[in-house]
Amino acid sequence: MHKKKYNITGIEISIEKRTMSKKVTKVKILDVDINTKSLDIGNFNTIVMFHVLEHIRDPITFLKKVKKLLKPTGKLIVEVPNCNDFQLGLNKSYKDFYWQRAHLHYFTPKNLKRVFSHAGFNAKILGVQRYSIENMFSWKLTNKPQLNEPKYSLLKPYEWIEKSYKHNLEKNLKCDTIIAIGRNI
Repeated sequence: MHKKKYNITGIEISIEKRTMSKKVTKVKILDVDINTKSLDIGNFNTIVMFHVLEHIRDPITFLKKVKKLLKPTGKLIVEVPNCNDFQLGLNKSYKDFYWQRAHLHYFTPKNLKRVFSHAGFNAKILGVQRYSIENMFSWKLTNKPQLNEPKYSLLKPYEWIEKSYKHNLEKNLKCDTIIAIGRNI
């Protein structure tokens, strides 16, 4: 987005993560807790959050505050883990790994859409399967994640299997991640 000349501002309340961010980008990164401080209202065209909402104590109130930061035609894009993940029903080890203490909330496509609605957004929910079919088989065989070298896709001759696997999970919203794209109601 920076290469396409978008004016980008990041927000990160963790000193450690802010320091890490500054090593990989020259984008302005603010130390602002939206729950306690206010920014310019109606200033942003798009706000994007990747794996943030599941860590927020009161997601509806938080999204209402975020909504005030958007221009009237603005868009909110939020990615969270999917509680309807196909893997959760396949493997007890994966299920035990999935439920994390750091996550205060878990979202299905239906309840994520409801949270957006209560916050004043009309939301479209999309599925994204980040991890490959190889990762699913690895969980079945080893009962642990591919932490050092996670696989996101198969080699060229097997791409059709990968595409079919991911497409089916995304279409049925049984994928590992869901994205809500919200617009003001």
